[in-house]
Amino acid sequence: MALSDKAMLAAVHIGMIGLTKKDSDATQIVIDQKNATKNAGNYSKNLIIKEDLKPITRIANAARAFHREMTLPWGDNGLRLLPAKKFIDYSKEMGDMEANFEMAVADFAADYDTKIENAEAELGDMFNINDYPDASELTNIFTFDRELTNIEDPNDFRVALQDGEVTKLKEEISGRINKRQAEAMKELWQRLYDVVSKLVVKLQDADNPIFRNSLIDNIISMTELLPDMNVMDDAGLSTMCNDIQAKLCTLDPVGLREKPDLKEEAIKAGKELLENMEEHIS
Repeated sequence: MALSDKAMLAAVHIGMIGLTKKDSDATQIVIDQKNATKNAGNYSKNLIIKEDLKPITRIANAARAFHREMTLPWGDNGLRLLPAKKFIDYSKEMGDMEANFEMAVADFAADYDTKIENAEAELGDMFNINDYPDASELTNIFTFDRELTNIEDPNDFRVALQDGEVTKLKEEISGRINKRQAEAMKELWQRLYDVVSKLVVKLQDADNPIFRNSLIDNIISMTELLPDMNVMDDAGLSTMCNDIQAKLCTLDPVGLREKPDLKEEAIKAGKELLENMEEHIS
């Protein structure tokens, strides 16, 4: 089965109001007071108090994090690889986040005058009402857009080209796809390596022996997620997930805290797993 049958490309574009703006007057005052030149620096003022934007930024940050968790790198144009098996979960969660984002923006717009007054109280003489867009413009400034598109197919050409040119283009596209596939798989291995590494490092930390159940929970979650993300059907990755589930996911956090022998066994198993994964992330 071709990769284009198992995955698609996805992007999320979130627009936010500008938080800062250069204040030329304040900059000049600092330059004069410090006997500096105009190239020494600029003074930027905060237009909106961060706390007033927190409900919107919290959703935006969560959406970006979820998008990265459910997708894999694919080039450098903002699009990422979304496995078809995760499409329904991805679409539902992103749809909910988009709705929550729009509600948070509506709340912000309804109380926009108060937000400006809060900023004025902090900015003092640096406040300038002309720095702020009209409330009617906010829905065009705060945006939450999702993009889905197909993976390019090296065999799909609808332009009349000579055979030699077509062959060359196919080779270029195939090479680009192969490189991106390798990068995507490397990230999956890296994710797996990171959660196991955090467990091993924490278990060896004698100065701070507090052990959170989440360290095991994170490994369980990762080994449950990765099989659906393994769109290249990497048999080694599947085997590694199974090994980690057998050797680490069954560990009892209470036992790790109270039984030194169990803790040492877990450290040994974790180190062996990390060593076996190193070749895939280097």
